[in-house]
Amino acid sequence: MKLEPERPTTRAEPPSPQPGDPEYERLRARLAELQAQQEMAASDKDDIEQCEGCGDEFDADDLNADGLCAQCEDDEASEEAEEPRPDMTTPEPATAEPASRRLHWLVVAPLSLWCLCWCAVNGYDYLYLTWRLFARLKWASFALLINPCFVIWLALFSSVVWAPLNLSWLPWGKDFKLGKVALLALFAPPLLGLALHYVGPYFYPITWGEDGHSMFLRYWPIIGGKGYN
Repeated sequence: MKLEPERPTTRAEPPSPQPGDPEYERLRARLAELQAQQEMAASDKDDIEQCEGCGDEFDADDLNADGLCAQCEDDEASEEAEEPRPDMTTPEPATAEPASRRLHWLVVAPLSLWCLCWCAVNGYDYLYLTWRLFARLKWASFALLINPCFVIWLALFSSVVWAPLNLSWLPWGKDFKLGKVALLALFAPPLLGLALHYVGPYFYPITWGEDGHSMFLRYWPIIGGKGYN
């Protein structure tokens, strides 16, 4: 018995749906629904923006005008509160300083010479009176180290020498008014000289007895009368 080979059987394909068929309308509605979902997803993706502060993605409605989310906006506000605020008050206009000026040398030179002359006169008298202390006391001069009158004599009455010397340079400085310089240079040196002759005797460390020959060491000012005339 001769066997014939089997012939492959072909499967019949279902007919494609035609317009007007229910299956065609269902597929068409499904395709329209998918297209609508894709358009909605694309529109949602367009509304998503990135925060300028943290870099996360947020809806456009959740970001402020500067492109910051609520958390970044709060952090920025706290940092601004911690930073010191500059003083917004209006600064006062700077007043122009007057230009420095010097007195004319025809005025300065006589004033300086006047002070130097009084410095020489007062210095001679003061040094003579100081040297007379050591000449009179001799070895007893060591007692002057604990004598309050001698301390006052050195600390206070030595100004009759160095004050006129300092005043002699005053007229050569800047920004001094003529009246102030004239008063200091003209009246201060002679007043110091008068103080040396009329006030200094009551602070001189030695004084004399009633006979004019007995010498005493003075420890307290004024007590004992004048030390020199």
